[in-house]
Formats: sequence, C-alpha cells, structure tokens
Amino acid sequence: MRCVMNRSDLIADIVEKTGQTKKAVTEIVIAYEETIYDALQRNETVALHGFLKFERRKRKGHKGNDLKNNGLIDIPDSETVKVTPGSKLKECIKEQ
Repeated sequence: MRCVMNRSDLIADIVEKTGQTKKAVTEIVIAYEETIYDALQRNETVALHGFLKFERRKRKGHKGNDLKNNGLIDIPDSETVKVTPGSKLKECIKEQ
C-alpha cells in the first residue's frame, strides 16, 4: 500500500483509467500545474468546483522569537498560497 501518491503515480493512474499515452498525460498534468501557477502569479483565484480552491494570500509582517539570541526579530510581509478542499473532496474523505 502506498502512503503518498507522487506525480509519476498520478500519471500512471490516469494512463490506466483513460487509455491515453503516458506522454500525453504527462503533458496535460504539466500544463494543468503551469496554468495554476500562471493564474496565481496574475493574482487570480483558481476554483475547481467541489475539488480544490487555490488563493494567493498576503501575510502581514510581525515580531517573532529569535531562538538563537533569545530576542525578537522582525518577520517581513510575505505571500503564500491557501489551498481549500472543496465539498466533494471533503465528502470523499468522510466516506472512508
């Protein structure tokens, strides 16, 4: 039993389910990822209804603990991606 599905496993499963070639599926998966990256760079939200939602978020700077010097350090503003599971994905997990 595998605990983690990586990109190669995902591609192999899609090939098996669709009958498409490994090369074609690989190109589609890469294009899918690049499309999400490009949308996030344009500050767009990517919402795949019922599956996942990707949002670019800003984090405000704040003070943090400097464990080396036992003092405070300034943590600057930063950006991150918030990934929210959709309703169908949540239901899939509840059914197990």
